[in-house]
Amino acid sequence: MVYNDFEMSRNIVDEQKSASIKAIFDSDLDDLINEAVKVVIQYDRASASLIQRRMGIGYARAARIIDQLEALGVIASSVGSEPREVLIKSPDEVTGIKPKKEDEYIEPELKYKAPKLSIISKPKQNPWKHSLSDVANKLGENEVLSFPLGFDEHNKLIVGNLKELGSLIISGNIWSNKEVFLDTLLTSLVLKNSPKSLRFILVDQSRYLNFYDSLQHELTPVINELEKSISAIRWVQSEQYRRIKIFAEAKVRNIEDYNAISRDKLPDILFVVSQVENLFNAYPDESVIGIKQLTLKGQMVGIHLVFTSNRLTVKEIPAEIQSDIPCKIMFHMTSNNDAGQLKGSNAEKLEAGEIIFINEGKSEKLEAIYISEENVKNVVKEIISEK
Repeated sequence: MVYNDFEMSRNIVDEQKSASIKAIFDSDLDDLINEAVKVVIQYDRASASLIQRRMGIGYARAARIIDQLEALGVIASSVGSEPREVLIKSPDEVTGIKPKKEDEYIEPELKYKAPKLSIISKPKQNPWKHSLSDVANKLGENEVLSFPLGFDEHNKLIVGNLKELGSLIISGNIWSNKEVFLDTLLTSLVLKNSPKSLRFILVDQSRYLNFYDSLQHELTPVINELEKSISAIRWVQSEQYRRIKIFAEAKVRNIEDYNAISRDKLPDILFVVSQVENLFNAYPDESVIGIKQLTLKGQMVGIHLVFTSNRLTVKEIPAEIQSDIPCKIMFHMTSNNDAGQLKGSNAEKLEAGEIIFINEGKSEKLEAIYISEENVKNVVKEIISEK
């Protein structure tokens, strides 16, 4: 965190500021002020939109809390439209705020209840051989970031785990329904993870992923404009650097070790970009540099990238990005040439729902898991209703 001149600023608090603090305490200090302090310390920045999103409150109330945090010396005064600087390291430093012992350092409880797996029903029509309803009862048996990849030639369910895979590219032509695989992945993860353990950022020009809007798992509403996705990449980069720093201070190397010793657990972050080739074409320099940096340390700090693309040629996805993400899912391609460096994969001969799973140079043909649009909507609806 940045604490320049913090001690000096604490020592020169004048009577006017003291009076403003007293006025706040004499009136009605917001009931959520202690939780807001923890939020801005965790993110090392402060803004009304951050408080609104993280605490699930209205913008007017969030803005009022920001004013109170400034008066209490928790955050600096505003400088243009930039997020406020956080001036303290722990809730103990807040003038006049004395949280109850039993509440100290405890993450505020989210009004969240995981939907029952029984909500996944058998689809009325299934263009593939297998559906998520066939394996729903097995979703809880594996790691929290695991998801069904598909069935192999021996009819054995193969499971992927983002903790091990790190990041993933899903490719296939526009008729391959690769987006259904993405739905299966996202829904499987949401069914097993609360917002405390998993957050995500979705970038999708086509608005296909807008079904997931308003989920508590989201760090921001679904991003539909490419220019905003660059800001999202920068934020994820800053979060990666922040986590690397706190891991170093805690003398641990990864998110699993940190969460094992910390009271304030860090959630994994899933950064999804649909049709990522549009992003690389529109912003080749910033997007490639930013994403390459995320692939280097992302897995260690709990940041995972999932991209979809119509093709796997270097024209769509630069070779340096493809080499940094060895895990790929290939649906039906127009020709083998579309698979770029993966010559001989026969991806153009795949039937509906069939995929080639490639990881670290090894490939395997699988039958993917289908989920209906109705099931996606039902899961999202039930989670949102628990807010």
